[in-house]
Amino acid sequence: MAHLQKQGKRWTIRFRLNGKRYRITVGFDKKSADQILKRLEARLVEIDLGLRTIASGGLVHTLLNDTGVNRQQTATLAEAISSYLNDSAVAENTLRNYRHHHKLLLSFYGPGMMLRGIDISAYVKHRRKDVSDNTIRKELVTLSNLFKAACIEDQLIPRLQVDKRKQFRSLANSSDGRCAFLTKEEVDELRFVVRENGSELIADSVDLIAFTGIRRSEICRLLPEHVDLVNGY
Repeated sequence: MAHLQKQGKRWTIRFRLNGKRYRITVGFDKKSADQILKRLEARLVEIDLGLRTIASGGLVHTLLNDTGVNRQQTATLAEAISSYLNDSAVAENTLRNYRHHHKLLLSFYGPGMMLRGIDISAYVKHRRKDVSDNTIRKELVTLSNLFKAACIEDQLIPRLQVDKRKQFRSLANSSDGRCAFLTKEEVDELRFVVRENGSELIADSVDLIAFTGIRRSEICRLLPEHVDLVNGY
């Protein structure tokens, strides 16, 4: 009734329903695509027998998404992403990175991939062809958040070894100034120049960054009640 076909580097599922041909792209991973195919075929049989109707979200939504009570067994990657984005309260900059990671995960696994039993090692192997383990580690943090959004707490996320000994380029050789550690003298000079020539708000922000290492997004979310000057934190 339905079959897998490789198109370029991605796997697609092709099938016919009511005389019409359909094609759904389900990602790079053959093992994941096979799991989605089995699930989709079961839905097609249910539709053919009149045991399942096409939901308001359309045919693809009906075929790839469950509405069962036990979400730990039925949650798909697409459902987990939707659930996470609806409930997320993180800063927009962080959310932008998460959305980029979501696209990578959807591209590899396909939207209908079941989260329970997902093959994380296959994703790591695939991404290592293009990026460092440090980048992959950040993407796996995003994946871990999706497991939590789907109430799956026992999925094992590999702990990748990241080489922190790699030296940053010096400020003089850095094209954008972002990939460099400033020396104490450079930090003091920066604070002096900003305070002499900039606004008090910017100068205070530079001081806060210099003494605490706080990130830009964290400064933007900082409220007066987050600071306790009496107790020093």
